[in-house]
Parts: sequence; structure tokens; C-alpha cells
Amino acid sequence: MLTHSRIQRIVFTIVAVVAVVAVVAVGFCLAIAFLNVDPNKASAIASILVAAGTLVLATITWYSIHEAAAQAEKEGRTRVRPQLVPMSIPDLGNLINAPQHLIDIRNVGAGVAINIEGVMLPYMVRGNSLPKQFYARPSLPIHTDATNAIPFETTRTLFAYDDSISGHTFSVPADRAHDPKQSVDGLIDRRSRYVARLTLTYADVLGLKHVSIFDLTTNGQWTKEAIDDDISRDIGELDEEKGRMMADQLQKSRMLQGATQDFA
Repeated sequence: MLTHSRIQRIVFTIVAVVAVVAVVAVGFCLAIAFLNVDPNKASAIASILVAAGTLVLATITWYSIHEAAAQAEKEGRTRVRPQLVPMSIPDLGNLINAPQHLIDIRNVGAGVAINIEGVMLPYMVRGNSLPKQFYARPSLPIHTDATNAIPFETTRTLFAYDDSISGHTFSVPADRAHDPKQSVDGLIDRRSRYVARLTLTYADVLGLKHVSIFDLTTNGQWTKEAIDDDISRDIGELDEEKGRMMADQLQKSRMLQGATQDFA
């Protein structure tokens, strides 16, 4: 959408270019008159100048319109962009073993959030198995300034500690996590320690995908890790991709095991 101010800038640019071309043309004509230049040569030079001025004018006009359209598109995206943030905390005393956590999610953005998915990974000392994780996929969108209570349940999601989205892992990095076995954490390092990471992906009405990532501190506060716009894949797509990779690995392992037994 071209606003009145943008239209004024475009018109001003065009008028300025026309004025410059006109001044150059008048100056050229006066120079010809005083220098007695051959009229044929003068006409050819004038045609070249007019063509060059027209090309410059067309280029500047195209650029101005393109820039205005890009800015209008950006503002249009901003007007429909949602932003989801957690407004309540899970049960810290039963963070890992609870079958479900109910978390209030609020949309503080300008547009409705649809296709919402979320996964929460409590921090666990790393082992060979997948970490405990809680998954949510609410059926209803979250409108602007609305808060929905969303249940996060133990599920089949396949994310490992180092799996990432938009450059951020699904799990709290080990150097920032609270390890209950290390009782001296608070004595030698006064930084906040985290017990879980919450990742939310969602889309706006234009179909662009977004992600919100928050870490939960040991004293029950959510801190923002990232809120990124226009991501390429959401939680569901990453989960499906991880599932296919694990299925392929399992199939290869079985084939290798079968070949080994046949050889034996």
C-alpha cells in the first residue's frame, strides 16, 4: 500500500529528475547557440541526452516504486505478525516425571497465531537415550492479546539434545543448565541456571512461520532466548524429518544385521 508520504517522495523524485534534464537541455541549447555548432551534430547530441535522461528517469522511477512496494510489504507483515510468550510456569517440583504440564501462552503480537506447535525439554544429564520432552499442538489459534492454557504432554517427539531450530537447540545448553548433582553452581557462578527450554512455532495469516524460544530458570522465571520471524520449517516438519532419518538408520541397521547373519 502506497501511503501519501511515499507518493509525495516518488513525485518529488520524478520532478527533480525532469528539472535536472530540462536544465541540462537548456544549457546545451545555449551552448550550441553561442558556439555555432553544426545543427545536425547538435540534434544528434540532443537526442542522446534526451534518451539518457529518459533512461535515468525510468530507472529512478522504477527504483522508487520498488522500494515503496517493499516497504509496504514489510509493514503489511508487521501488522499481521504474532508473537507468543509463556505466561505461567510448569510444576518445577515434578518437571520431568509429570505426565502433563499446563502452560498459559499469550499472543503479544499484532496478528493471530495459527498452526501452533510447542515442545518443552527439561534439562537432563545427557545419556544415550532421547531426552524427556513434552509436546503440544492446540487446535485453536491464539488471537492478539489473548491467552490460552495449553497442555504439554509426554509424547513421541524425537528431538535430541543438539537438534536445533533457527540456530538454537531444543535443549538448554549444558553450560547454562542447572545440574542438581553440582551443588556448587551458585557459589562459583552467579549466572542464572536453567531447568527447561520451551520452543513454540506458529504461523501468521500470510503463511509465514515464526518461532519463540524461552528458557526456564531455577527460580521459575521465563527468559527469552529468541523470537525469530520467517523460519523455513516448524516443529512438526522437523519432527517428521527426524523420524524419517531414524527410520532409515533402523532399516540400514537391520539390513546390516541380516547380512551379517547370512554370512555367519
